[in-house]
Amino acid sequence: MILQPLVENSIKHGLGRKVGEGRVTIKATRQAGHAVIEVIDNGVGMPADRLEATGEHGIGLRNVNERLRVIYGANYQLRMHSVQGQGTLARIEIPELTLPERASA
Repeated sequence: MILQPLVENSIKHGLGRKVGEGRVTIKATRQAGHAVIEVIDNGVGMPADRLEATGEHGIGLRNVNERLRVIYGANYQLRMHSVQGQGTLARIEIPELTLPERASA
């Protein structure tokens, strides 16, 4: 329920009005003790003022932010980056979960 709204936003807002080929890419990597998940589209993008307002008015992004806050407290980041005419990137950074090493018997 964290990725679904981000992918849905990419399709609805980014690719819905795009002429030509559209693409949504989901990437997951590990960086410096964090899991990084990115949802990237090559859609229409949006200007900076509209991007700033998405966190205030977008139900999907508010829900994602709330879910992450409940699970990770202050130990997460949700960042959005967009270039009008080129696309949008939603990036989530969460602490990497580590399991204790098992001692062999």
